[in-house]
Amino acid sequence: MKNLLFTVLFVFFASLFINATDGAKEPVKDSPADSAGEAKSSSDKEYNLYEAEGNIKFYWRVSGENLDIKIQAPAKGWVAVGFNPTNKMKDANFVIGYVLDKDGSVVISDHWGIRIFGHRPDTQFKGKDNIMNPKGVQNDQYTEISCSIPLDSGDPYDGKPLGGKTKLILAYSDKDNTTSKHKFVTTGEINIEK
Repeated sequence: MKNLLFTVLFVFFASLFINATDGAKEPVKDSPADSAGEAKSSSDKEYNLYEAEGNIKFYWRVSGENLDIKIQAPAKGWVAVGFNPTNKMKDANFVIGYVLDKDGSVVISDHWGIRIFGHRPDTQFKGKDNIMNPKGVQNDQYTEISCSIPLDSGDPYDGKPLGGKTKLILAYSDKDNTTSKHKFVTTGEINIEK
């Protein structure tokens, strides 16, 4: 009887300890399989992981002057991250992308939060699309996009340089475009260490 009580108490306290983390951030090696099922990335630096509600996973790592990111969500359409909004979506630097169902091609673009409920491509304002190394994969369980963006692009439509405490907007949709409203959205905060 004592052994059973001890086992039950051990499992109970172990589950409390495991669930006590705040959603961030255990480093992981280039996992899940590097976006398009390719071999491991050329960088050996581990990704940090932020797991948000809605089963969204946001991976990031600093690579020189760039931020390598991956966004994975249980979606059949676009997935997105917005950095450092000032009020809801306003002034956020968005990375939004999807994998086309018909041929598996990947579309990822750089957007700017123009108002509290709206964003547009940086290029519409004579800004620059700063997406580098775009990749993506979609299967029956999730859509994942990955790319690199500059920590400091110098583009006024990317907001302040990325680093330190960084607010996030994470969202997804079941539509393959960048104009459809999200099916799910949440917010969070990470620490980008250079």
